Amino acid sequence: SLETFAVLCLGVIAVFKIYYHLVAAPMPDEAYYWLWGQHLDWSYFDHPPLQAWEQAAFSAMFGNSLFVLRLPALLSTLGIAAVVLWWAREARLAGHPVPPALALAVWFTSPVMFIFTTVVFPDHLAILLLSASTAMFFVVLDTVAWHGRLRVGLLYGAALLLGLAMLTKYNSALVGAALAVAIVAYPPFRPLLRSPHLYLAAVLSLACLLPVLWWNVVNDWASFQFHLSERLDERMEAWRIADNLWSFLANIVLGTSLFLVAAMVTMATRRASTTWLANWRVVALSTLLVPTLFWIGFSLATRPAGYWNVVAYVVFLPLAVLWFPRRWLVVAHLVWGMCLSAIHVVNYTVLPLSLVVGSPDAEAEGMYGWSEIVASI
Repeated sequence: SLETFAVLCLGVIAVFKIYYHLVAAPMPDEAYYWLWGQHLDWSYFDHPPLQAWEQAAFSAMFGNSLFVLRLPALLSTLGIAAVVLWWAREARLAGHPVPPALALAVWFTSPVMFIFTTVVFPDHLAILLLSASTAMFFVVLDTVAWHGRLRVGLLYGAALLLGLAMLTKYNSALVGAALAVAIVAYPPFRPLLRSPHLYLAAVLSLACLLPVLWWNVVNDWASFQFHLSERLDERMEAWRIADNLWSFLANIVLGTSLFLVAAMVTMATRRASTTWLANWRVVALSTLLVPTLFWIGFSLATRPAGYWNVVAYVVFLPLAVLWFPRRWLVVAHLVWGMCLSAIHVVNYTVLPLSLVVGSPDAEAEGMYGWSEIVASI
C-alpha cells in the first residue's frame, strides 16, 4: 500500500540523515556558522545571529564534535515532524484524512527539505520556527473566520516565533508578508484587521530584529549594504535576467519535484471541499506565492538560489498529499526525493560526483582530504 511505501521511504531518509550526520565532514558554510558561535555578537555580516547563538549554546553544553555540530539540525527535524503530524491530525478532524506517515514522507523526501534539515545552515532553525509559527497563525485565522473570536495568546506566540525566524534568516520575513496578504485579501480573515493586537503582534515580530539593527548601526550598515547593494548586479541585460530566472525556477523544480509542482498547481486551481480546507488553502497559497514572486522579481537584480524559497513550502507541504491529481504522482515524488537525497549524501560523503560527471564542484570537492592534510601538517 501507499502508506507502507511511505514508511519505507521514511526509513531510508532516516538512514541517509543519520549517516550524513555522523560521517560527512563540515561543509564550508557549516564551519563558518560554527565559528560565529565561537565569537558571540549581536549579529553577523550576511545572516542574523540566532543560529550562531544556538551553536554557541550547544558548544558550551556538549563541547565541540561533529555530532554536536549537527545536533541542532537533528532536533529541528524532530520538531518539524511534530508540526507535520499536528497538521495531519487537524486535517483528519476536519474531514480530510491524511495518513501521518505519508505526510511526513512527502515533506522529508522533498529534496530541499531533506538537505536543509540535515546540513547545519540557518535554514533548519528557520524552517522549524516558521512551521510552528504558521501553524499557530492558522489556528488564529481559522478561529476568526469561524467564530469571529481572537485567540490573543496564540497570536502573540505566533508573532514571536515569526520574529525569531527572522532573527535566524532574513527570508523568513516573506512569510510574514504572505500572512498579511492573506488577511487583507480573504474576507473571513479581515475582522482581524480591526484588532489592535494584530499590529502589536507585528511590532513584537519586528522587535526581535533589534540585535540586527544595533549590529548594523555600529558596523556601518554592513549587512544591508551587502544584501541591498554589493551582491546586486546593476547590469540589467535581458540574457542575464533570463538566465537568473531559468536557474531559479529550475532549482525550484529540482528541489521540490515536478510531481509536487503538479500538486501546487492543483491546489491553486481547484476549490476546497470544506470551509476548513478553504481557510488553509488561502494561507498555503499566500505563503507559496508571495515568496516565489518576490524571488522572481529579485531575478532582475541578482541570481536567487532556488533554496532561498524554502520558506514558501512550510504550510503547503504538510497537506500536499491532498492535492496530488494522481496517486502515482505521490509515488513518483517519493522516489524522486529519495534518489536526489541519495545523490546528495554520496556527493558529500563518498565521492564528489562532479569528478565523474558535470562541471567542477569546489564545495563538494573541498570536503575531502582534511584528515590527510592535518596529518601532513
